[in-house]
Amino acid sequence: INDHHSHVVGDEVLRKAAGLMQQQLREPDLLARYGGEEFTLLLVDAPCGASTHAVERLRHAVAGFDWRDLGLAHGVTLSAGVVEVRTGESLLSAVKRADAYLYMAKQAGRDRVFHQPATT
Repeated sequence: INDHHSHVVGDEVLRKAAGLMQQQLREPDLLARYGGEEFTLLLVDAPCGASTHAVERLRHAVAGFDWRDLGLAHGVTLSAGVVEVRTGESLLSAVKRADAYLYMAKQAGRDRVFHQPATT
């Protein structure tokens, strides 16, 4: 978006996407910009299955928005990696695992949510 429409439009897309996602979250959940175009989401007391459903709601909210007011002829998509922090695991380790799932989602064609397999 920055390359084709300008950094101003890119920043507005990030602001709007953040607002759309925030509207889908519960009060205790935390959404924060984590990188250039990446966000991190901490869902409090939510198992991985519920978290995956929550992130799917965010994905649909972003995909369903009419971005033409910002001069975009195409939509904006969201790809995500979802993990549950394991007992005794550092947050850095959990973030690395989530990042690996994010890249799997991107490599699989984007606009999708990849999550850790259920553990027994």
